[in-house]
Amino acid sequence: MKKCALVTLTMAFLMVMVSSYGLAQINGVTNTAKEGSLLIWPKVQTNDGNETYIIINNNSPKDVHVQCYWEVKYDRSDPVSQCILDPFVIHIFGNAPVVFRASDGSSLDGRAVGGAMDISEKGALKCWAVDPTAGKQISWNHLTGFAIIVNSDVISTDAKTPPSSAWEYSAWRFAANVIDSSGNFADGFWVGAVTDGASSNVLKLKASPTMIVDPAKCPGPDYTAAGCSLPNAAYDACPKYLTFDFLAEPSGPSKADGLAFNNLALVPCKEDLIDPSTKITYTIWNENEVKYMGLYQCANCTYETYLGKLAAPRNLKYFQMKTLHTPSGHLRVQGLASSKCGTDSVSTPLVGVLSATFRGTQDIYGTTGTTAGKETSDPGYIKYLPEAFDYYQKPKQ
Repeated sequence: MKKCALVTLTMAFLMVMVSSYGLAQINGVTNTAKEGSLLIWPKVQTNDGNETYIIINNNSPKDVHVQCYWEVKYDRSDPVSQCILDPFVIHIFGNAPVVFRASDGSSLDGRAVGGAMDISEKGALKCWAVDPTAGKQISWNHLTGFAIIVNSDVISTDAKTPPSSAWEYSAWRFAANVIDSSGNFADGFWVGAVTDGASSNVLKLKASPTMIVDPAKCPGPDYTAAGCSLPNAAYDACPKYLTFDFLAEPSGPSKADGLAFNNLALVPCKEDLIDPSTKITYTIWNENEVKYMGLYQCANCTYETYLGKLAAPRNLKYFQMKTLHTPSGHLRVQGLASSKCGTDSVSTPLVGVLSATFRGTQDIYGTTGTTAGKETSDPGYIKYLPEAFDYYQKPKQ
């Protein structure tokens, strides 16, 4: 996959809270069940015989362009390793889905559709609606997305040999809350921050609660100045923290007392892709309401870990049956600033997915967890360079 130097990323978009406009239509915080303008897949993998199929649906009768970025770590074994990025743009026709393999970017019938993550990789994918030049993000709350992860790519090559496991999860979805003169979500309007005054092409890299969408950059005959200038820009809020329910991990050499092997994949909801690490903080409860704390891991950009190996002080492995003491538990995870992860560690809300394999089987299930609260103190952003992309267009039938 192509490597884009992080220091060259110069533009930004915001993922933030809505104002009073549109609250009857959305809940104001990201989730995995609605339509949106921005989609995040926290777990994509093509390593160890796996393949991931990405599905993006455009539920509008009009065409749209979608800017996407693959994120993979320089060093997957190092949680604080920075990410390398690979951008591409897809033209999606009205009322049409796009399906492509992460490994090579091709559709199920072999046509080039999206950029390739490449083989033997693991990371995340982020896509958002843009104008035809890919120079600015737009309000287009008609996108939905899913990922299907299989343990071998046999769908198009050998129908007689099915994969031994496959599972699906929904992408995290953020609505862009620009409102037209009728009080509905406006399609095609610009979403983002005001310029910093130094250059018309450079957006502010740090957001503030007073930043608004500039009406002059939200042209059109049918919009309201208030709806196009929502406080803190116009994307949904990030969750304050995530919660997951899990089955206890096997413990001891025999691995015979737990129920499942759990993997957690997380992506910062607020990031500029060159920020230092954050402190991934775990709080666990067992079925008897016993609370376990003190477990954390420093991480940067896309992050994945096997929960059974995580150990708190005194080597306490809270997810394992011998320490948890009940067959299942409840997990809360947050990204906090901490000197333990560096002097410039940052606090960031997270989105993610938990996948698990039942002990003694190859059966996998997954959940995107539950959001709790809204994180609105400092709107987040992702830098990107619109000029650095490969353009893919699906042939019209």
